[in-house]
Amino acid sequence: GERISIYRYPTAGEARYTLYNGGATAGWLLGQSGATEHNFTISKDVNNISTDYFTVTTSGNVGIGTSSPASVLEVNGTATVTDLEFSDGSTLGGDLVAFSAYRTTSTQSVGNSVETTIIYNAEDFDYGSNYDTSNGIFTAPVTGIYRIEAQVYWLASVDQSRMILTMKKNGTINIARRETISSGTQGHHSTVSKTLKLTTNDTLKIIGYQTTGSSQNVEDNDEDSFFEVLMIRKVP
Repeated sequence: GERISIYRYPTAGEARYTLYNGGATAGWLLGQSGATEHNFTISKDVNNISTDYFTVTTSGNVGIGTSSPASVLEVNGTATVTDLEFSDGSTLGGDLVAFSAYRTTSTQSVGNSVETTIIYNAEDFDYGSNYDTSNGIFTAPVTGIYRIEAQVYWLASVDQSRMILTMKKNGTINIARRETISSGTQGHHSTVSKTLKLTTNDTLKIIGYQTTGSSQNVEDNDEDSFFEVLMIRKVP
């Protein structure tokens, strides 16, 4: 059957061994590359020219793609990580949770003194498919720290009326922005934003409320009326 040869690298002063199967274009070197070199390396050898790929220093640092790692682990190049867990139990990685939704096709009416869920009925993207464009609700798929921002553009111009935009977590107001329209104002932006810890299956929705005395409309484009969520990090 196939044989693999293991022999000492011929250069004087080195303490390395070569793995070579006799038919490949390259061998692999394991050990120390010189009489005064005490790091352990794994290198590729082609025609007696070696390239270091993996290094362990005498201080315990590990380098991938570098022969002189300055920290416990140093990677020189692109690393693909499924998930990364920190000492506090939080993680960075796994599936991306993020969406950006906006209103389109038509305005949405908000009745006078009536709490109304703003329906952002179109999306630029939704990684994880956690936002429902039919009812305006985002559902957290995992426990984590999330950044949330939402905005509406009211087509209202009634003097001294109140325009209120709120964010509800699990049906309870978490943050609200209350503003009073001044005389002569033609349209008005309301924005809410916050960083929250959400647990699995927590829900968020944006509520509009106004006291102009009659129904008012919310504008219908992605620049004026939008709802965005980004999970920054998973936490235990």
